[in-house]
Amino acid sequence: MSSPLLPYVFQNAHFSECITVKASATGFYRHAEAGPSFILWDSTGEGLSVYHVVQNQQPEQVTTPFVPGKATGTHQHEDIEILYVIQGSISQNIAGETYHFQQHEVVLINQGIPHFDYLPARDSCILFLSIPNTLFIQLFRNSIHSPYKNFIADLLVEHKSDYTHIHGTPKTQVRAGGYFQAEQALLEICREIANTQPGSTHIIRGNIIRLIYHLALEYHFDLPEYSQANMRKLLFDEITADIKKDCRNTTIESLQKKYYFNRDYFNRLIKEFSGYTFRELRQNIRLEEAKRLLLETDTRVDDVALAVGYENRGFFYRLFAKKYGKTPREYRLAER
Repeated sequence: MSSPLLPYVFQNAHFSECITVKASATGFYRHAEAGPSFILWDSTGEGLSVYHVVQNQQPEQVTTPFVPGKATGTHQHEDIEILYVIQGSISQNIAGETYHFQQHEVVLINQGIPHFDYLPARDSCILFLSIPNTLFIQLFRNSIHSPYKNFIADLLVEHKSDYTHIHGTPKTQVRAGGYFQAEQALLEICREIANTQPGSTHIIRGNIIRLIYHLALEYHFDLPEYSQANMRKLLFDEITADIKKDCRNTTIESLQKKYYFNRDYFNRLIKEFSGYTFRELRQNIRLEEAKRLLLETDTRVDDVALAVGYENRGFFYRLFAKKYGKTPREYRLAER
């Protein structure tokens, strides 16, 4: 195994000599499995090493000569397939259109979509992860997690007729940082499939949820404008919820770090859906929280100001009186 990530995935795994990736007139094709499974293509050695791993089954491996660019057999399956380029690049034909994917790019292919691959050039490592559609639906339909973080899964579960596949590229800030949490979740899934231990099923499911979560944060997706608009609205709602959760400490810098967008993007986004700048939106949320504390608690006014992020008492009083027509103390006496 030449790719440095492969020993991590296959730690303690023992391989058989056969593999269920079979030769056809046009190359290789894969069989979908009843449970989580993955196939890994590694062309960093003398030939193409193919690893086929199904949970609770002995991993299989074969190394074979190959011709880079040769097409595999067309296939489709009932699973959600996630293609991830660990290293190098690969081309794939999805529903009659050919696409080219580079290192760290990800593709989620919907169930029932005919597609085939072109064998990669040297020094490439490609992961094909299959997640049963029934499991995918179970994890993400009626999910309690935030709509923004589940948006990509929702497109495949609830709007699958509109999408043959969804292609994601890493955000600039993530690529510059060199560490992909989405990749880590993918590798953890594969490691648990390859080295099944007590609790592996739960770890796999948790990391599938975590994978979708990190994809939403770390990747840009090629989507139609109406889907992009929906995703921007969900992001705005998520940002608003973050500010409400901690209006004292949330800054535009902390949001940049969490969502990997720059300051200008956040201000444009917030302006689009609220008409405010980030500072104005946070100020409104802080004053609303101050009003709630004044009405529902006996917290001292000065402590209320500190709780919502204002250390300057006079500045807080002026802002509050401008918005509500009364000082905080007057408002409490009048409205309680």
